[in-house]
Amino acid sequence: MKKYWLIIDSYTFIWKNDVKVLVYNSLSGKGFDSFMSPVLDTVVTELLDMANMYCVEVSDLELQDNEFFNFVRLLREYFCGDIVLNDNIARPISIYPKLNINEAIDRDYKGIDDFESFGHHVAKNLLEFTLYLNGQVDKSNVQSQISWFLPGENLLSLDNLNLIFDKIQDVRILDFNIVAKNIFEYPHLERLYYLLQKYTFKVSFYTYYKSVCSRNDFVQIVANKRFESFLFLDFPIDKSVIEKICSWGIDVKYMVKITSMEEYDQIQSLIDKYQLEMKVYPWFNGNNLTFFEESVFLNKDDLLDGQWSKQEIFSHQVLNTNDFGKLSMLPNGDIYANIFFDPIGTIKNNIKQLVYKELKDGKSWRRTRDVLIPCCSCLYRYLCPSPSNYELVLKKSNMCFCMD
Repeated sequence: MKKYWLIIDSYTFIWKNDVKVLVYNSLSGKGFDSFMSPVLDTVVTELLDMANMYCVEVSDLELQDNEFFNFVRLLREYFCGDIVLNDNIARPISIYPKLNINEAIDRDYKGIDDFESFGHHVAKNLLEFTLYLNGQVDKSNVQSQISWFLPGENLLSLDNLNLIFDKIQDVRILDFNIVAKNIFEYPHLERLYYLLQKYTFKVSFYTYYKSVCSRNDFVQIVANKRFESFLFLDFPIDKSVIEKICSWGIDVKYMVKITSMEEYDQIQSLIDKYQLEMKVYPWFNGNNLTFFEESVFLNKDDLLDGQWSKQEIFSHQVLNTNDFGKLSMLPNGDIYANIFFDPIGTIKNNIKQLVYKELKDGKSWRRTRDVLIPCCSCLYRYLCPSPSNYELVLKKSNMCFCMD
């Protein structure tokens, strides 16, 4: 009887349940699944034992099993591993893809209660801060689904403006976003400009596209290469405004929400005609579930061809890549990890303590598919994007057809 070494490459992930085994090559971004047999189940279980270093011995006997033989064939076809004759050669060694991220995330926060000894360390996980100059939370509004300006007339007071810039001095933020339907109507705009000059983070302005038409200073803002500008579009789109902005010859980006493929086609024509840089976001209006099912929901083939890197797959296991590292503050001083959920604190709190609190007990930054039903029992969950606010609005955790 011949003996073989079955070796899995270190960039390959394997998951299994009682029915199937899933294999994914994080270099090529492609994977396959295979139905389980008792023989295959035994071999895969041994492969997943880290002590075996992603290599197990098999024989001619196992290769007579159709499911196992097909599994080996697919391993080689997808460049996920190989099988070699064990002609008295030393056992090959491969590195099992084990999650190993910085201790600020990997530690068991449920058992940590000492902010003074640990909380300051986790503050480095705050990467992005969004400041809303006006508006208030309305979970029925578009803002609950995507990044958008808020409804309402509430204004960020001068005191809160000064205070938040004092608070963020002790944290190293990479991106600072400023959002308002009309930034130029903010009465303390000059003070805001002055405060921004003290920091080295990247600054992005988000405002409604029609609000910039009569503002010569908008051109000056965009000309400041440290400031990036995003303009919100909505339907019906006023092309004359777009043409005017284009005539200025400045670098701006656009954001638009769409509710149908017809609107998508209109946006694509606009992009092609004016050579616009555009982020297009689907928006659920309560009556367009079919649009989401046809254009947004994923199927198994989408996931198996997802082009996820090893680090991205690791991230999906422990954190929410949509929310992680982000905080937002509303004009009233409430601070959120995700605007859909309740605030985690206020401007009166220490920012580092809020980061610590969200990592330890929060609902957003560590909201993975492992904690959602039915995703937690899905074989493909780590190949799926992190949960977004779409799932919350649709009241459906699995925006896919993998478990239907």
